[in-house]
Amino acid sequence: MGFVSCTGCKRWHKTPGSCPNPTCPNFSAAAVVQGSAVPPKPVPGATAPKLPAPGGTAPKLPAPAPTAPPQVLVVPGGGAVFPPSLTYAFRGEDDAKGGKKGRSPADVRKDGGFSCWRYPPKDFKPAKGREHLKSLVEAGSLEDQARLWCQLKNRENGWFFSTATAAGAAYDNYDYLYRIDVRALRKRDWAAVGLTTVKNVEKMILYTDQPTIAASNLIAVFWNSPLRTEELLIMTPVPPTSIELKKKDAATYVSLTTA
Repeated sequence: MGFVSCTGCKRWHKTPGSCPNPTCPNFSAAAVVQGSAVPPKPVPGATAPKLPAPGGTAPKLPAPAPTAPPQVLVVPGGGAVFPPSLTYAFRGEDDAKGGKKGRSPADVRKDGGFSCWRYPPKDFKPAKGREHLKSLVEAGSLEDQARLWCQLKNRENGWFFSTATAAGAAYDNYDYLYRIDVRALRKRDWAAVGLTTVKNVEKMILYTDQPTIAASNLIAVFWNSPLRTEELLIMTPVPPTSIELKKKDAATYVSLTTA
């Protein structure tokens, strides 16, 4: 008997109507005894693939087409995205308790608001902040001082006072949460604010309320480092008129001048 083509698996075998191929829908155990399955009949004109010679190496398969890597937004100075303008900065403080010094809203009003930690608030003016920024940038030490302040909070590095651009859980446990109006701040290019010498500011992001440092009354910077991209370091004094207060468990903010 000659070979016939199976209608189920298209293989050739000697048992018409039944197939010895166990994966075929026409499989029959009896057909396994009568004949053996053979490979499908080659297509006329097709070329069989070349097998490697004994002891040779297998032919190389074509490399898969390269896939483009996902796009990543990169910003000079560390990769964090800083907005072109800001709205509010937040600061939490406690009353004196447990032997620790504290500060009440009345104290903040008496101090004239917030200012950098190197000077008593009454002695600190916007011109001092401008002078500090200019000196630190010219010396190339602004980033070092910002890093030390963020990490240690030592007074000798206190050319700033720290705030956050979001209230966050960290401030929810303070007696007083202050909201500072910084809507005048705009992100600036270090090369375009009128400074003659600018050194080592690659990781420092600058915000001012005026196009030049000389004309600015509100100056702040970010140290662009992991976990510090929401810590806004303000270098000029902020008066009580720009500050709102929310006491612990209160629902809303009120002006510090009337609290």
